[in-house]
Amino acid sequence: MSKPLDDILTEYFQAERIEAAFLAYEQQKKDFFQEQKEPKIQMGADGVSYQTFKKYLKIHCSLISARLQKGTYQFYPYREVDIPKPSGGKRTLSISTIRDVLVQKLLYEAIYNEVEKDFKATSRLDRASCAYRRGKSAPFAATQIHRYIQQGFQFALDADIVKFFDRISHERL
Repeated sequence: MSKPLDDILTEYFQAERIEAAFLAYEQQKKDFFQEQKEPKIQMGADGVSYQTFKKYLKIHCSLISARLQKGTYQFYPYREVDIPKPSGGKRTLSISTIRDVLVQKLLYEAIYNEVEKDFKATSRLDRASCAYRRGKSAPFAATQIHRYIQQGFQFALDADIVKFFDRISHERL
């Protein structure tokens, strides 16, 4: 890394950056086709609504920043909501708190470039991994698979481990 990770995180976890992340998140969650006034931001397990978070935005951002800087920040558990599937059964949605979403977004931004360097260092890994990477997507992955089929490959692996985090040892994790 060009800078120590602690320095990068300190830079990203400033109150001003957390506030900017909230404003970007708010824009991302607006449905421009519905002409709604408020974004669709769900309340997490902490019970803090979008309206309350926004009303006390500067205070929330300062507190989040202080906890992150001290190393005392803790993520809330998810609020789980069951929704029916059209084919029957139900699907469980896990909803993060607003503050946890912001921390996750900033953490992603803080480490993205360094992690991306590792992908770029190995061309096979760079071509094979598409999840959560800028410029990569499901259509990009499908194009890659199509190219491999044209080269004579016969199999592709799409891995999604059902309820992985429900079953993994949280102690070891």
